[in-house]
Amino acid sequence: MLLEGPCGGGKTSLALECAHRLPAARWISCWPQKDHLDASGTLPLFVDHIECLKRPEEWLAWCAQQLYETGIVAISDRRLRLPEGARVQRLLLDERARVSDLPEQCQLLSLPLPPQLLTQLDWVRQLDDRFLLREQAGWLSLHPDLATRPSPDQSKQALKMLQTVEQTPIWAEVVFQHLRALGDWAGALELFRSHHSILQQRGEFQRIIRMTGALLDHDPRLGLAHFAQAEARAALGQLEQALADLDNVLLWADPGLRLRALASRCHLRLDLGQPQAAAEDAQASLELSDKLGGRQPARIKACNGLARVHNLRGQAREGEIWGRRALELAQACGDAKGEAYSFFILGQSLAEQELWQDSLSQCQSGFQLARQQGEVRLTLIARYWMGAALLQLGRSAWAEELLEQSHGEARLFGDLKMLALGELMMAQLRLAQNRKDCAHQHLSAAEELVKRCGYPLLAIRSLLLKQSLQAEPEWGERARLLAEQVGLVLPGARSLEVWSGGQCRRLPEAAVTALRAAREEFDLWIDLEQNTAWVRTRGPLQLLSKKIPTRILLSLMRQPGRAHSAEALFAAGWDHPFEGESSAAQVRKNVARLRNLLGAETILVRDHSFAHGGGYYFNEAVSYCLIQA
Repeated sequence: MLLEGPCGGGKTSLALECAHRLPAARWISCWPQKDHLDASGTLPLFVDHIECLKRPEEWLAWCAQQLYETGIVAISDRRLRLPEGARVQRLLLDERARVSDLPEQCQLLSLPLPPQLLTQLDWVRQLDDRFLLREQAGWLSLHPDLATRPSPDQSKQALKMLQTVEQTPIWAEVVFQHLRALGDWAGALELFRSHHSILQQRGEFQRIIRMTGALLDHDPRLGLAHFAQAEARAALGQLEQALADLDNVLLWADPGLRLRALASRCHLRLDLGQPQAAAEDAQASLELSDKLGGRQPARIKACNGLARVHNLRGQAREGEIWGRRALELAQACGDAKGEAYSFFILGQSLAEQELWQDSLSQCQSGFQLARQQGEVRLTLIARYWMGAALLQLGRSAWAEELLEQSHGEARLFGDLKMLALGELMMAQLRLAQNRKDCAHQHLSAAEELVKRCGYPLLAIRSLLLKQSLQAEPEWGERARLLAEQVGLVLPGARSLEVWSGGQCRRLPEAAVTALRAAREEFDLWIDLEQNTAWVRTRGPLQLLSKKIPTRILLSLMRQPGRAHSAEALFAAGWDHPFEGESSAAQVRKNVARLRNLLGAETILVRDHSFAHGGGYYFNEAVSYCLIQA
């Protein structure tokens, strides 16, 4: 049997329980590397971490063919591609394994052997000291889940031995733990700095959180640890905690890491259904990038963030423009990861415009690049959108093959968002094939995952699929209400841009109709679609017939409290260049006209000299609503 599942899922503990019930069983850990294992005899054999062998698939296939009288349970943290015809029963764990009451010694260790059995087995002595350390009472595992805390001498000896073995994810954590035991925090931080990107690519999110937790216990102001922990927590669906970690990065880290945190927070807020806050983070990231000399990776991520903002607001054409801008930047600076993600975002924008063949082409390009870079998450995302495009193009057989393969890999990768998206895509596939029972099973699994990870975008998609599956309008109405709450637009729905208090939301037409009925709740109401203006104290206005004052007012209303210079307002109101004092006089004249119409308290002046950030600004105390088509 091959027992597979993500790191930390309980595979080893479950196997240890089985081994405990078979007193004659042998337990072997392949960690960190061993080319050949002696599996002779008739005893049950438990082999852990076979993914660390040089050729695990070949070894397992050989065992299945040759060792007929030896029962083998092999354990792997990643899904293996076995040769066709291999006699192997596979068991995939995508949740924590349920482990019943274990004896005390089995609870303390997860690898490689219960200490009381080691000295009784002659074959154990054939393992060299790279795997075990000798103690007076028996043997001590080099694995971080130690039965007893190692002494400083043992940690030094372990570090010396570990210099000669392969640097796997387990190796990184083991070395980290021994450096931590020696109080070498500088070495532990440098080790984590050099390995955390690889750990993230391999889906080792729990391992990252354990290591960053130890670093932050030592120094709560380590920006890198907060940033890595945020990315790991986001992958595990802990979105609010991830947001708090990114806030800490912005508080403690250097400007370069703050720039990365702003770009990451933009995408996290999009996942949380906060497009306006995400847009602000993206703009702040672009501004900080300019101050730091135009750092391209952050600019690429910010442009892709703005593309996603427009896509979620139903402005797919604008999303395509930002996506192409991000792609050009990535290609110009040779950022392969950024290029792969830009291809995917561009494909998403094209899909929102129902340009399915173009979307498929862009996602295929992103998939190839992501695969070359070893970016599992980007590979999965690209495959999902490729599957969606293939379904729309009527190529269901290709879509099925692609989505089933991705679904299995997502279950091993351990990213909750990818798991939930995979279940939703499988439900959509089965629904297209009219296999409603299978679609219902996948949708139920998706709903459970969405509850755990709290992504409103996936919740909306789940409700829409449920409406299609059950033909009940109630679910569509729930999706509409949820989209309305987070300022998103459902596919095919007409929407309007609504500004209020400096915040912009894209609302469906029905919500805007309800908003118009509450016009009297605002001090100032501007409705560009219906060409109307209204002030609480003065009633309807003919303001919109005057083009230049209206342009100036709209520019001020979109950023209440922010001072605008005469030159900036002239650029907003007129179609020709600013010409010094004569142009400034034109601005003063039109601002005075606006103040006469709306009230002197609506538009205020900060610093009459207009030096050091002074200028005209819209009073934040004035409640207003601005509706644009």
